[in-house]
Amino acid sequence: MRSRLKTIDLRLETRDWIWIPLPLSCVLRPASHVLRLVSRVLRLVSCVLCLLCLASFSYGETDYYSPENTLRFADYLYQTKDYLRAAGEYQRYLFHSPEDADNALFRIGLCYRRAGDTVKAVDFFSKVDSESRLHFAASYQIAYTYFLSGQYENSIRFLDQTLDGTENVDELGRLGILTAFNYLRQKRWRDAEGILQPLILKDVELNGVASSLRIRAREGVNLPRKNPALAGLFSTVIPGVGKMYCGQYGDGIYSLIVVGVTGLVAWSGFQENGVHSVRGWLLGSMSAVFYVGNIYGSTVAAQIYNRQLESNLLKRLPTVPDD
Repeated sequence: MRSRLKTIDLRLETRDWIWIPLPLSCVLRPASHVLRLVSRVLRLVSCVLCLLCLASFSYGETDYYSPENTLRFADYLYQTKDYLRAAGEYQRYLFHSPEDADNALFRIGLCYRRAGDTVKAVDFFSKVDSESRLHFAASYQIAYTYFLSGQYENSIRFLDQTLDGTENVDELGRLGILTAFNYLRQKRWRDAEGILQPLILKDVELNGVASSLRIRAREGVNLPRKNPALAGLFSTVIPGVGKMYCGQYGDGIYSLIVVGVTGLVAWSGFQENGVHSVRGWLLGSMSAVFYVGNIYGSTVAAQIYNRQLESNLLKRLPTVPDD
C-alpha cells in the first residue's frame, strides 16, 4: 500500500533532520484551494476598480466638442503654427458660436495669412463687421497681407481707403508707417519721406519705427548712384573705364586689355597685308564685338551697382508692425 503512494519529502527545521514521507495529494490540494481563492479575490478587486473608473467618468466627463474647448484647441494649434488645422477649428467654433463671429473671422484670417493664402485671408478679414471693435485691426491686416505678398499697389490703395475713415492718432500712424513701407519696397524714397514727415505718434515703439524709416528714406534719396549713360560714355572713350567707374576694376582692366590687344593685332595685320589681311579682318571683328560689349556691359554694371546699393539699404529697414 505504502509503495503505491507517491511521496515527497518535507524538511522540518529542527535540531536534527527528520524525513517524513507524505502523499503528494495532501500537499497539492490545499495549494490549489489557496490559488483559487486568490484568483477570486483578484477578480473582485478588478471589478471594483472598473466600477470606480466608470463612476468617475460618468461624473467628470469632458465635452471636448463644446465651443469653449474647440476655441481652446484652435488657439493651441495656432500657437504650434499648425495654421490650416487651426483655421478649421476656428470655423467649427464660428458655427457653434455665431455671437462671437467677428473674433472667429479675424482669427481665421490670421491663420490663412500665416499660411500664405492671401485670397482667403483677405476674404475673412473683409467679413469682420464695420461696427466691430476689430474692424480697424482687420482692415490693417488686409493691407498687411497685400504687403507680405508683394502686392504693394493693392496695399497702398486699401490703406488710402482706410485712412479716410480713421481719426485716431495712433491708428493713423500705423497706417502711415505701413504706407511708407510699401513705398520703400518700391524704392519710391521721396514718397516714403513725404508720408513719414508729418506723422505724430504717441506710441514710443511706433515713433522709433517711424524715425528709423525717415532716416532710411533720406538715405535712399541721397544714395551715391552711378549714371548708366555716363558709364557707357566712359567705356566708349576708353574701353573698361566705365566698369572701373562702377567699381568693377578687374573687369575694366580685362576689357581694356582684350579690346586693346585684339585691335592692335588687327591693325598690324592690315599694316602688313592691307585690306586682304585675314588676320586683320578676323581680329578686327573680334575687337569690334568686344568693344560694343564693353560699352553695353558698362551701362549694365551701373544698373547693378545701383540695385545693390538699394538692396543693402532695404535690408536695414526695421521690422514691419504686424498689428
